[in-house]
Amino acid sequence: MSNSVFKDEGISVAYFSTAACNVCKVLRPKIENILESDFPEVSFHFIDSEQSPDIAAKHMVFSAPVIIVFADGKETKRYARNLSLDEFVRDMERLVSFFS
Repeated sequence: MSNSVFKDEGISVAYFSTAACNVCKVLRPKIENILESDFPEVSFHFIDSEQSPDIAAKHMVFSAPVIIVFADGKETKRYARNLSLDEFVRDMERLVSFFS
């Protein structure tokens, strides 16, 4: 088993947020929609960093939003604050094609 709290096989996306983060509230449904419609094989995990500080600390998340993509339980990509949705989709396409 890897050191990650996320699954060890395939691709997982962890979305770290806080209740006070307005950017998070706007971005989360967009990320969820992209994953549901274009990448249904990717698992999505929402983590409120204030409610789960141990998980946030384990993954060195100190701000919000932070999106971490895991492949086979290992961090492969990290996005923070200024995320381009086009870049996210391109990165996911590459990862999914590589791991399928």
